[in-house]
This record gives sequence, structure tokens and C-alpha cells, in this order.
Amino acid sequence: GATRALAGIGKDASPDVFLPKDMDEILAALKRRERATFRREVTVGDLVFDESIYVAPEDNAVGIYATDITERKRTEQALRESEERFRLLLHQASDAIYVYELSEDRAGRFLEVNDSACRILGYSRSELLAMEVGDITAPDSLAQMPGIISVLRARGSLVFVTENRTKDGRTMPLEVNARLFDLQGRTVVLAIARDITERKQAETALRESEERFRQAFEDSAIGKLFTGLDGSLLRVNRAFAEMLGYTVEEMQSMDLMAVTHPDDVAVSRETMVRLQSGTEGSARI
Repeated sequence: GATRALAGIGKDASPDVFLPKDMDEILAALKRRERATFRREVTVGDLVFDESIYVAPEDNAVGIYATDITERKRTEQALRESEERFRLLLHQASDAIYVYELSEDRAGRFLEVNDSACRILGYSRSELLAMEVGDITAPDSLAQMPGIISVLRARGSLVFVTENRTKDGRTMPLEVNARLFDLQGRTVVLAIARDITERKQAETALRESEERFRQAFEDSAIGKLFTGLDGSLLRVNRAFAEMLGYTVEEMQSMDLMAVTHPDDVAVSRETMVRLQSGTEGSARI
């Protein structure tokens, strides 16, 4: 039977490959008249067999059955390699990565976190895996979670900004790219979170700078204005409007030539043309 099986798969190996190495133990069981079952894997070239050995003392026989499991073993190996690649990508990523459960209206328990998530939040991996998303979410952001989850369920993916609390109590702004997927029949979320603290600080600094400029422009005792290259008045301050007897609102519906003395209109237009063409970067009128 073993010879026929090997011939059927094109192998020249001896059927002895199917004989177990612990044959003495099997024969001893047979001698004691004890029923016994043994299992092992047998490799024949590039093929793998699942072998079952049955000791049947009542028949004074040993049955050996071999099933070709090569494809299953290859699939298992491919899965292990895929999981290893995923693990390497997961833990080498500079952004925080979380996988967590999702209920109807709340983000649930963490199923997986990477090293960057632990570093950014200050928790160990075991600590985070014992927590839920709500445990690290700042109160203001936590109140927004039901709405975020509703949109995420509807779209399947979502980018949003939230705030997390670190282990030492700091609040950290994060931009999160979240995507739904199915894991063994459960709906879970894969979330990639990037620390945007520096971006938020830059945005705050820009707003503060713009506010300082706005105040300096509007409160200046010197008349100031912005014009488009077509001569339209984009912005004027109160001092400039009062010089000409207009309100700020009235002047913003006018253009520069409308408030230019007739004797200076030609010169002003020539200057605007030079600015538009780029032959001059600045001008004084």
C-alpha cells in the first residue's frame, strides 16, 4: 500500500519512510494486547504527510494511514510569514498603531498596539492591552466618539483629530486614520495615529501672529491699506478711511483709482502695470 501511494505521487522513496521510529513501543503495545493510537508528521521530499498509527491487538495488526497535508502546511507557513511581516511593519512604524474592538457606539478594548503607541502614551504593551480606547481619550474628545463611530461605520474609513491622555496626565493631539475590517467575525478598527503637537503649536503661533498683525494694522494711527493688482481695495484701516472721510466698510467696496487725485491717476496706473508685469517688486507713489 505504501509503495503504491509513493508511486502515485511520483516518489521513489522507500515505503519505510512511513514506519515510525518508535516501532518498538508500538510492538510492545501490541504484545500487551493494548489498543493504542500514535500520530506524527512525515516528510517525503517536498511533501508532508499526517500519519496516524493504530494498534489493533484483537486483529494482531498495526494500521498506518497517511494523509497528504502539503498544501495545508504551505498555507500555514505563508500565514506565519505574513504575520511576521505585519509584526515587523507594526512595530517599526513611527506612528502609533492600534487595533481595537468596536461596539454600537463606543470604541472598545485594545487587541493590538505597536511600540510607538506605547512610547507616545507612556504605557507598557500589557497595560494598554488591558485598557479600552476611552481610557486614553481626553474628556472633550470622548464626548465626540459616538458621532465619529457613526460616520466610521457608514463610510468604512475616516480621518479625524482627537486628543489622548498620556500616562503622566498630558493631553496630546493626534490625527487618526481609522479603517474598519473584519477579524474572525468581529468588526474591529485599525487606527494609525500621528502626534500633531508641533503642527498644533505652529497653527497657534500663526493665529497669534495674525492677530498681532491685525491689531497693529487696525489700531495704527498711520493710514494703511492692501490693494489687489487690479487696484481693488482689499483692506483698509480706520485711520486711512478717516483721512478721506469714508467708513472702512465704504472703502472696501471701492478701488484705488476712485480715491486717487485726478492728477495722480495716470502715474498710479503706470505703477500698477509695472507691478503686475513683475518689472518692479515695490513702488512708492
